[in-house]
This record gives sequence, C-alpha cells and structure tokens, in this order.
Amino acid sequence: MFSIHHFLLFACLALGISGIKVSSDQCSEEEIVKLYQAVEEVKWMATYAQFRLTRNGPGWLPRLGPWFYKLLGVLGDEVPLSTWPEVLNVGGGTLNLMRMITHTHPIGAFNVYNSVSFPPDDGQEQTLLDCGDDSLHWNGEAWADYRFPLMQGILLPGHRRPCSPDEEEELQGLHYETRVPLGQGPQHVVMLCHHTVELPIIGTDWKYAQLEGLHVDELTSRYLSHNLLHEFMHVVEPNRITSIVRPRNDETDEEALPEVYDYDDIVAELEDQEKMVNAESYAKAVTSRMD
Repeated sequence: MFSIHHFLLFACLALGISGIKVSSDQCSEEEIVKLYQAVEEVKWMATYAQFRLTRNGPGWLPRLGPWFYKLLGVLGDEVPLSTWPEVLNVGGGTLNLMRMITHTHPIGAFNVYNSVSFPPDDGQEQTLLDCGDDSLHWNGEAWADYRFPLMQGILLPGHRRPCSPDEEEELQGLHYETRVPLGQGPQHVVMLCHHTVELPIIGTDWKYAQLEGLHVDELTSRYLSHNLLHEFMHVVEPNRITSIVRPRNDETDEEALPEVYDYDDIVAELEDQEKMVNAESYAKAVTSRMD
C-alpha cells in the first residue's frame, strides 16, 4: 500500500532539496524522512542567523545577544558594529558560513549529495548523510569507509568504534572528507549515529520554540538539527573548522586540544581565535537564535 510515509520519502528524493542518499543498510525510510526535516530546519536556522547578523539593529546593523559574543570570540556583551566589513568578519565570518549553508554564498555553495543525480552535474562540492557507522571498517590502523578508499582514516581514543553504544560519552556523529575528485561523488560525509537520528527536531516554529530555561549544553542531547548544524560547520570550512582547535605545541610538549563542546569550557578555556574554529561554538550560537 502506498502510504503518506512513502509519499514523503519519495518527495525527499525527487525534489533533491535535502539530497539524502538512499541506502537500505545506512538509513531506514523513517530516518530518511527525519533527516530531510532536520536539513530543512538547519536551513531555517541559518537563514534566521543571517537576519540577526545583518538586519536586527539600529540602521539595519546587527544587535546580537551576549551568548553570540562569548561563544565566538568577540569580547564584550554588546560590541557596536558600524561598517559592512565588520559585519562580514564578526564571529569568524559567521554570516558567510550561514550563507553557504543556505546556498546564497557566491563561492563554495554547500549542497547535500543526491544519489538520484549521481554523479552530480553541477560540479559543486556535495555531502553524503549517513546513519550509523556500518560503512566503517578497521583497516589495522584506523576506521575507514570502504566506499572511499582515499579518505584519511578515523582514530578515536582507545581505537573505539565511532557509534559504539557502550562508551561513557556517546559520540553523536562525525564528518570526514572522501577525497573523491570533484564531480565524481560526494566530497564530504556527515555520519550521524542512529541514537542521534532518533532525536527530535525542534519543530516548524523553531523561531518561537520555548527554549528559555533550557541550558545551552542541553541542545546537543535534545535535538537532531543542532547536531546536524555542528557537522555542517565542518563541511563548509573543513580546512579551518576541524576536530582540533589548538594544535600540538612541540616546544612545550603540550598536546593538541580537540574541539570543545561545553559552553562554560568554550567561554573560559578557548582564546578568541580558537572559538572561531570550534564547530560547537557556531552550533550553540545559531540554535539559541543568536541571543
């Protein structure tokens, strides 16, 4: 029987808006529909962030809340912005990053890979969404995706499997580059663990959702779209927003610092420039509506 669920699944694929790749051993039909909704919510979040960054203050200039400044390395709760270059550069170029997610940036537009049109015919960088880590195997040195033999292997503490359910601190998802030649397949993979895909989206009235009283650190464990936005930050600037916010210091033997997730740690422990290369800083600022 052809149900409304099957109609929604077909719409997700035919419209190519979400571009979620159909893979029976990666994402179920329910997960595909859920990811389609989450991608659309992330686009709405990025669109609203653009509004807050450009048209929400006196003279059509930004007026942003203290969370934005504390998360993204701009000192002071209300730093006045008076010129367009300042708007473009505030918070590590947040405006352009959001424009890339919503396809309004003239260079490096972000698109999600659609298997229906494989290989893509527009030559743009594309991204594949995966559910779970079944595509990863241990090659003796790292976790690797059998579909993309040129990718750099993934190493986690203790050689743990990314979506292993028995870890004290569950991984929500991760991003990696496929190193596939442009135009011959997706350049990026965003892999979300099944327990992450099970999280709800915030809802169609995201702008008006009652987030007050919710600690910003709870967003990661509560909402799929927040986790998806975090991974998309790695996609749009993979060379700058990486899993390392502070490289190893060979002179002092100080180990590299991986990306930071907790709000208090971001604010207290990261230097301004480090906040601007920390994916969770952007995800928290945007999900909380730039307040």
